[in-house]
Amino acid sequence: VNAALNLHPQCVTVFADDPEQQGYTPERAEAYRRQLAERVAGIPGVDKVAFVSIPPFTGISMGAALRRPGAPTDARPLLAVADQVSHGYFSAMGIPMVRGSDFDASDDWRPLAPSETGKVIVSTSLARQLFGTNVAIGRLVSIYGRTDQVVGEVGDIHWNGRGGEGEPMLYQPLGGRTPYAPMLVVKAHAPTGAVEHAVAREATTLDATLPIVSRGPLNTKIADSLADQTLLFRLLGILSALTLVLAAVGIYSLVAYGVATG
Repeated sequence: VNAALNLHPQCVTVFADDPEQQGYTPERAEAYRRQLAERVAGIPGVDKVAFVSIPPFTGISMGAALRRPGAPTDARPLLAVADQVSHGYFSAMGIPMVRGSDFDASDDWRPLAPSETGKVIVSTSLARQLFGTNVAIGRLVSIYGRTDQVVGEVGDIHWNGRGGEGEPMLYQPLGGRTPYAPMLVVKAHAPTGAVEHAVAREATTLDATLPIVSRGPLNTKIADSLADQTLLFRLLGILSALTLVLAAVGIYSLVAYGVATG
């Protein structure tokens, strides 16, 4: 299943918290998440730790409209699914880096000045739409009026389903660009239950009043989502077949009536 999705999040568990809802200032929330990531990374059996605004197959997505600098003002912008991630996210999720580089740790949580050129990473399909066969690395894109530079290209993934090449994706660093509280992504070779218990313990050590909730293994979420989609497609197929049968019966009835009354 994961190979068909171009996504390999084996042994990945997602955790959600929301310190801002508990009265944390943005600066305090950032410090909390940095400390939590450091503590979780030290848990035996944990291999990688990262953050993501919206994990795949959650049924939620944000869009971005992109333009190449110098494009005509009346040109239709290119649309992509936008997500905000920390450094190390692609490695944790098994998303291949095609060329260029990942974000740096210094890019995480750092707000940009209005005149500052930011960094973005694009998927292969988006790079092709933007720049054709030219290499995307180092090129500039305009996103809602601000200019960012492409520093990396990653493989296409399927965001909420399978089939085709996958959605064009735009990845931005975490740091004031998302309305959603970032989720903790933990890749581990230890049992899921042990990881969930250890992460909860570390979070409680930092702030016992701030709940952290495991969303469970991401593979399970993906399998459940695909199962729901398969069931829906089967139901649509049955309804389509029933429609054809009813249409055939109706046509036969009209022909029979015409012959009988002729």
